Amino acid sequence: STGAWPVINATFSNAGSKQFISKLQPDLSAYVYSTIFGTASPAPNLSPVAFLVDRCQNVYVSGWGGGINSLKLFPTSGTNNMPVKDQLLNGLGQPITQPDGQDFYFFVLEKNAQSQLFGSYFGQFGGVGDHVDGGTSRFDKKGVVYQSVCSSCPGPNQHFDDFPVSANAPFKTNLSPRCSNASFKIDFQINYEVDAKFTANPKIGCEPLVVTFNNQSRKARHYTWNFGDGSPIDTNRNPIHTYTKPGTYKVKLTCLDSFSCNISESDSTTIEVKEMPKASFEYTSKECSREFEFKNTSENATSPEWDFGDTTAINTEDNPKHTFVNNGYFKTILKVKHPVSGCIDTQSAIIGIFDDPLKSIRIPNVFTPNKDNSNDCYTVSGITPNCDNVSIKIYDRWGLLVFEGNLPKDCWNGKLNNTGPDLSSGTYYYILDINSRNPDNQKKKIEGVIHLIR
Repeated sequence: STGAWPVINATFSNAGSKQFISKLQPDLSAYVYSTIFGTASPAPNLSPVAFLVDRCQNVYVSGWGGGINSLKLFPTSGTNNMPVKDQLLNGLGQPITQPDGQDFYFFVLEKNAQSQLFGSYFGQFGGVGDHVDGGTSRFDKKGVVYQSVCSSCPGPNQHFDDFPVSANAPFKTNLSPRCSNASFKIDFQINYEVDAKFTANPKIGCEPLVVTFNNQSRKARHYTWNFGDGSPIDTNRNPIHTYTKPGTYKVKLTCLDSFSCNISESDSTTIEVKEMPKASFEYTSKECSREFEFKNTSENATSPEWDFGDTTAINTEDNPKHTFVNNGYFKTILKVKHPVSGCIDTQSAIIGIFDDPLKSIRIPNVFTPNKDNSNDCYTVSGITPNCDNVSIKIYDRWGLLVFEGNLPKDCWNGKLNNTGPDLSSGTYYYILDINSRNPDNQKKKIEGVIHLIR
């Protein structure tokens, strides 16, 4: 304004200046505050090119000074003697304007016009002034300015190459015979605000879905996570959460710091959990037969795939039959797919096939029920369930029967009768009664010792 702009409710102002900043009531009925900045002069100092109010309500302005406009419709008095405060870093700012008075000027006004937070020049030395007539200027809400401007414009029979550049600038030289395009970014680092931001991985998947949250928030002291599934609020910085039911869940992170200008901020995203099928199957066979009949009892499932564990081809029948040719243990796996979500579930069973249990049976003599998921329940191997009856009795060294069961269905967990107290480490005695229904085999009793180690 070339007039006398009013100063209202403002602690900061520069008397006689022609640049004004005013904040109006929401209904435009009156000023919240109004102030002026610059130098006392008959014309404005600047041609403003960018303006922003950040999330802390600080006000940012950038502009250039000088009479660049060829029509001289908006002459300015230039940037000489503009108020400076906290100069730009790395020696790129100037504490006083260059002699041409036609540099860029950056200004930050504190919330409610309380004070000047920043003021500095930026531009080349001499020549035609730095300006914006085809470039652009933008601020973001964090108080960072991005400018694309005209610089190093030549004079008569002159070439200029003195626009300030940073040490890591990819292009340091003006190659244009006319004005060069200069781009720069300045982070004022003025506001102290909470900035909430996070990523979730994965954001979509099958139940149960384990999601890892990576908190990328800035300047927060406390965090609260609402995972959207009714679970308790989590206050960890980088939580891991498991979604156990299918559905779409909105996750919200709220960051808090009572000392920041915006106190708190939130960020959110959506997690999609797809429904899983439930794979299950049953199998039967005739006594001492190698041919098994399988029945698919899965729920919410389609596209069955059977792997019988003996290198045969995958079978896609719903209820297949399979004959095991060789001896050994075979892990049969059923894989099914949910008809809508496409999620996959599997179920498996170990099937033992042996001709003669007297030759194939393997009896371990060491037992370690220490809850490490290895050798925690005592059993023997080499038994064909549909052909061999094997009973086991285990005694302590005083002759007390501590366990009795049928193998391989039952196993001993190291407790008295599997439900009583833990039995102490030591030597125990077993008796196996083997009765194979294969007509070539006879009954057999095997005795031995077991070393229980805790």
